[in-house]
Parts: sequence; C-alpha cells; structure tokens
Amino acid sequence: MKSSIRWSLGVSLCTMMIAVCSAFAEEQVFRGELAEGDKTHKKSDGLVDYYVVRAEAGQLMTITMKPAEDAQMDTYLYIVGPSGQEYSNDDIEGGGSRLTFRVPETGEWEIAATAYEDDKGAYVVTAVTRALKVVLGERGELEEGDEVLLKQGELYDKFTLEVEAGKTYAVMGASSDFDTFLAVHFPGGFAKNDDAEGGSGMSLVIFRPTKAGQATIVMTSSYEQAEGRYRLAAYEAVTAEKKDSP
Repeated sequence: MKSSIRWSLGVSLCTMMIAVCSAFAEEQVFRGELAEGDKTHKKSDGLVDYYVVRAEAGQLMTITMKPAEDAQMDTYLYIVGPSGQEYSNDDIEGGGSRLTFRVPETGEWEIAATAYEDDKGAYVVTAVTRALKVVLGERGELEEGDEVLLKQGELYDKFTLEVEAGKTYAVMGASSDFDTFLAVHFPGGFAKNDDAEGGSGMSLVIFRPTKAGQATIVMTSSYEQAEGRYRLAAYEAVTAEKKDSP
C-alpha cells in the first residue's frame, strides 16, 4: 500500500543515495591511441591507457569509449574505485563500450581504456559525472490487500513518473523488511533490478527513455507474499556543458 505522506525532498532521500553532492555535472574528454609500447591490461590482454577522474558518492557516472572513425578495434572498458570496486563493459550497440553506475564512494576512479588482443588505434573516452535531482520520493508498505503479480504472486505497489526523452533517470527502492525488486516500464523500453550493490534490501534501475511520456514504476519483492515497509526515490541526472581535458 502506498503511503499518503510524501517524503520531504531532503535528508530522508539523501540517505538512500548517500548524498546528492553537487548542483552540476562535469564532462571530461580524453583522446588517446593504443599503440606499440603501451602497457598490457592484465584481464583483456590488450594494450591499455589509464586515466583518473574524481567522483562524489551518490553521483551518477557514465564512462564511454569510442574508437576513432578509421580505427578497427574491439574496445573494452574498465573502471576501478578507491577501494578496488571494479566495473567493466565490452560492447554497446553501434560500437564502443559504456558503463553507467551510481558512485558508491568518493575519491579517485581509475579508467582503463583497452581493447582485445592486438587491436590498436585512436579512441575517445568520455567521463560524465552527474548530480541527481530528486523527482519522486515515496514511502509505503507491501501488505495484505495490495495488488498481486499474476504470475509469481508477489505483492506490489505502482507509481508513475513523467519523463523526458534523452534524459537519464535512476530509481531506487530500499527496505529492511524484505528483498526488494524494481521494474520500470518507460517510453521505449523496460528495465528491472533485483539486488543493487549493497545487499538484497536495495534495488536500483537506471534508464534513459527514447520518448517523452509516463514511466510506470513497480515496487515489489523477490519472494511471494513478502510484506514490509519500503522507501522509493526517483532521480533525474543533471547534465552540464562539455569540458575537454587539458
């Protein structure tokens, strides 16, 4: 059941996302070339260049690696956090590699721009960190009498959110009473998540609609008839102008 009381858009929401740390986003662009003499990445076994970016806990970070137009290489992207957290991506539609994630820890993050085997060539790496603006804050409870998913039998609550084409949104659900599960139907797509980093009581969905319209957020559990209180928040990523690296 949904609560009739909305959260204040202050401390309650910030504790879920650690912090909304700044009122702007920063974009850094790194141009380089994988060539003879470069180091070799220990996992991809390909040539590698390294870059360092600083990010604040709670921000949304997107790292993209694209080969130059005349470069024929299969890119691979890694990023490692201050405490050794690692994220990686091989391929995205249209070529290149991309990672999007919520930054769990403030500090310096090391980007490894690499490729498979002996691939060489020029590339561009773009690192964007975005502040997250609160657009929805709810608290509620899964309890007897709620609607039930027909196939699995889980209780669920449903929320709607107006979204704009091309913008990035993050939806988080958290509960200390049950194993959360989030599903989002949005214009042009669908996304879901069971366990976000941090445990089974937290779920995170990041999506980017291709059309403006209404997104439907389904807050539920991974288990049939699970009950308990939860908190739900939706954020819009705030983007700034491009800034080239020195």
